[in-house]
Amino acid sequence: MKKIEQVSRKEIDDSWNAVEQILQASEQEKIKKTRYRLVWTSVAAVLVLGAAVFSTLYLIPSESSLVAALHESSMLADSTTEISLITSSNHLKLEDESVLNYDSNGKVSINKQQVQSVRNVDAAKNEKELNHIIVPKGRRMNITFEDGTKIYVNAGSHVIYPAVFDKKRREIAVEGEVYLDVARDPKRPFIVKTGRFDVKVLGTVFNVTAYKEDKSASVVLVKGCVEVETDTKEKVMMSPDQRVSITDGKTSTEKVNVFKYICWKDNLMYLKNDRTGDVLNRVARYYGVNIRYDEQVADIPISGKLDLLGDINSVLDVIEESVSVKSVCDSSGGFHLSLK
Repeated sequence: MKKIEQVSRKEIDDSWNAVEQILQASEQEKIKKTRYRLVWTSVAAVLVLGAAVFSTLYLIPSESSLVAALHESSMLADSTTEISLITSSNHLKLEDESVLNYDSNGKVSINKQQVQSVRNVDAAKNEKELNHIIVPKGRRMNITFEDGTKIYVNAGSHVIYPAVFDKKRREIAVEGEVYLDVARDPKRPFIVKTGRFDVKVLGTVFNVTAYKEDKSASVVLVKGCVEVETDTKEKVMMSPDQRVSITDGKTSTEKVNVFKYICWKDNLMYLKNDRTGDVLNRVARYYGVNIRYDEQVADIPISGKLDLLGDINSVLDVIEESVSVKSVCDSSGGFHLSLK
């Protein structure tokens, strides 16, 4: 370099110090921005956690929340004596044999009468809000979902569902017994979740029994094809006239007369060598009464048909004649059966 272009040592040092100050300022700015990002990430995490807690009962952030909502509201379901429709902002009492119909916006009519108090025309919001139908013992009802799927809900059952199904899947949770006629939609599988298994279909007719107090749970397929996945991830593909039972974590499949398992929706009970104790338990649930019986009565086989349109006394009269037992009404309004 020419001497005229040379720079003194002091100028070099001063220039380097200026560069260092600029680099330090830049690094401090990066640290500050990183801290801001961490703070907002933490705030977002807290908000998500709070939303998840709220969604346990009334929103659908994930598939597992439906079953969690069943468990969370089990005490409410057990204490209800009338059919209840519960949403995030309403709690309606319904008559026995009520019929609910949902339109494409989630607006509901009860027995063909529109109900303004539970109307929500925001379909996008209704995809995320849960409705609870609680049907106590001695009651039954029917629901038609917005997609056209029909569901018959038996006594002592609890069903959770959105007023408007998600655009990618249709999903409900069941505790108790339901009969479903699922509207076909290849783009949106229909999933029934219970505490012990899930049922996945596109369009079919089947019956689900999953009472929490019963030792066994089951699916009976009337027509179509369904896949049952247990809580242990075991999968079973079903064909019509098959029954899959889950008992103590073990799964079994058998060919059955489906009429026996679905005639309850027509107020009938078909029996073929059933245990009298099991029949009396079902009758007690159907009518919402307390029935006790002696140990000797429980294992007596019984066959025939019970017409459930009559009152409880007429049904017990038929059972008395069929298996030679006698019933006595106790002081609490329940019944006790013993051998004649």
